[in-house]
Amino acid sequence: MTVDAGSQPRTEPQLDGHRPSEPAPAAARRRGPRAIAAAVVVCVAGATVAAIVLTTGGSPSKRNGSRNLGTAAVERRTLVQREAADGTLGYSDSRSVFNRLRGGTITWLPDEGAIVRRGHRLFAVDGQPVTLLYGHQPAYRPLGPGVPDGADVAQLQRNLADLGYYGGSADGHFGASTRAAVQDWQQALGLRATGTVELGRVVFLPGPRRVGQISAVLGAAATPTEVMKTTSTRHVVSVSLSVDDQAVARKGARVQVTLPDESVASGHVTSVGDVAQGRGSQATVPVTVRLKSHRGVAGLDQAPVSVSFAKSIARRVLAVPVTALMAPLGGTYAVQVASRGRVRTVPVAPGLFADGYVEVEGRGLRPGMRVESAL
Repeated sequence: MTVDAGSQPRTEPQLDGHRPSEPAPAAARRRGPRAIAAAVVVCVAGATVAAIVLTTGGSPSKRNGSRNLGTAAVERRTLVQREAADGTLGYSDSRSVFNRLRGGTITWLPDEGAIVRRGHRLFAVDGQPVTLLYGHQPAYRPLGPGVPDGADVAQLQRNLADLGYYGGSADGHFGASTRAAVQDWQQALGLRATGTVELGRVVFLPGPRRVGQISAVLGAAATPTEVMKTTSTRHVVSVSLSVDDQAVARKGARVQVTLPDESVASGHVTSVGDVAQGRGSQATVPVTVRLKSHRGVAGLDQAPVSVSFAKSIARRVLAVPVTALMAPLGGTYAVQVASRGRVRTVPVAPGLFADGYVEVEGRGLRPGMRVESAL
């Protein structure tokens, strides 16, 4: 900080913790009425540094010069002190897709990063599609007339209805109406209209899928093996949080995520691991965060981000900028209230530091008052 000619030099004492209550050291008291500056580290969406001006009373002109002082309002605010952790932005629900058809050649594969939706092909064997349908029950048998009723049949019926081929109820019974719907669907795809869905012709997965790493090779024999990995289309952030810090990550807790372009997205914690990974001081627990919006994250995968967890919260408290806090002689903290051209010193008890502000309690302080603050 620049000191005007004729003003006193500044030193930098330390504040012990974020709720200071100790008096100023004796050495500082013996220096007499000199201006003192201190630095307080404040954690805000990654960590910022705010200067706290600690000074004795007196008018602005005598103390620092008009260039260094202004005024700020006493406000009622909710302060959130945060703790940041490194994370990785990716996609949720990783699942493999396997070929279950017998024989043939892989003749088409999608691009990595492509989005596949209901009724569209995941890959092709001998020029014929293997189609994505939505559902949680994996395909494990051919589906046609005479098969026992089951959840997989009902799953097929719901998909045929959503694709416009079936008008009946999803009762899990493969009857004549279901067979006719399958035939219409097969004809639309260029398949033989047998009325039976062969094992491997459809893959049931829960919702639209994003194609990840492709393990099959175009032109290779279509053996029973993994063809690709897929994920959901929803972004999530994975964090390995130190065991010592896991208390800040509660399921449902709101967080802020700083993206690679420095923009900040909102999210919430969806899961916290029960089992620690690693040992000793290196032990971590896995934490998953879901973003509130996909805005600004399209196409990002395995991108480094910073996740800011709320560590302490002071709701609707009186607060002033940290640069308005003072420590006059004797170590009592105070602010200087400016009103009608006069300045008076009001002792305060500082509380939580966050967002460039400090919680204060002082007799007679109320929202809207103006306090001197370093610029």
